[in-house]
Order: sequence, then C-alpha cells, then structure tokens
Amino acid sequence: MIDNEIDNFFPPAVKSIGYVSMFFGMLFLFASPLIGLGMALGGTVVAFLKSGVQIDKESKRVRDYTGLFHFKMGTWEPMDGFSDITVLRKRITTTAFSRANRPTTTSDEEVFDICLTDKSHRRKRIIQRLENADVASRRAEELGEILQVKYGPYNPEISAATRARRK
Repeated sequence: MIDNEIDNFFPPAVKSIGYVSMFFGMLFLFASPLIGLGMALGGTVVAFLKSGVQIDKESKRVRDYTGLFHFKMGTWEPMDGFSDITVLRKRITTTAFSRANRPTTTSDEEVFDICLTDKSHRRKRIIQRLENADVASRRAEELGEILQVKYGPYNPEISAATRARRK
C-alpha cells in the first residue's frame, strides 16, 4: 500500500486559527469544561486535518482521502483507466482579502505533482506532491515501475474540436 500525504486540508491562515483554538480550548477546559473541550477538539481537527492519496498495488485501486491522524476516509476507485505517469509543475498561492477588499498573498509556493494520466493525458489524478523537480521525476520513475505504467512528459492530445477552432 502506497500512502502519500498531499497537503493540509485547510490553508495556512485557517490552520493557525486551529492552533490558537486548541490553546484557548485547553485554557477554558478548567473554567468551562464543555466549551474548552469543544474548542480544543475543533482546533485539533482544523490544525491537523490532511488530504492525501492511497494506492493499493495488489488490487489496482486508488482513493483520495481526508484524514485525521491515522483515520482516513475516502472512496476506492479502480486504476485501470490510467496508463501513464508524469510530473506537473504547479504554483499554489493563498490570498486573504481585507475588509476594504485589498488582497494580500499569505503563501506562495511552487510544487511538482506526480500524476497518473490516461492514454490521452486528459484525465489526471495527483498521487504525490513534492517540492523539488529532480526528486519528483526520480520518484515518478520509481512509481511507474511499481505501478507498471509508462513514465513520460505531459503531452495531452489535442481534440478534433480544438483543432477545428484553431484553423
């Protein structure tokens, strides 16, 4: 079983609110146990909820999951439609807006997603996220051998409708 944690479920600003809620929940635990316990549990969920992907090599199935510690929830789907594996570069930014509607970028990072794709490269499923291009390409090659799919560059086929529009 391959288990890859992709990202936090909540953005960094919300995650920090979870930590603050946990802290104040523990303080309120002595004054008002019910409110303190609710705040601490709610903050724990917000701070530690993750999203990821699990791959069952033997059964040839994959699932996206949302998990808290070792408890993971998600629906298994067959992997038979995926024949290739590739690496895609992505920029992830988180922006907060003030009351005057002025944007402030709170986080900005470049990541490399290892994706399973179908033959035409139109359907993609992220199976791992890494921060280094070289490490991502080596890991994609390894996963390609393990899952028995072909590793190569992302090269989607152009549909007939798109070709007709470009003329």
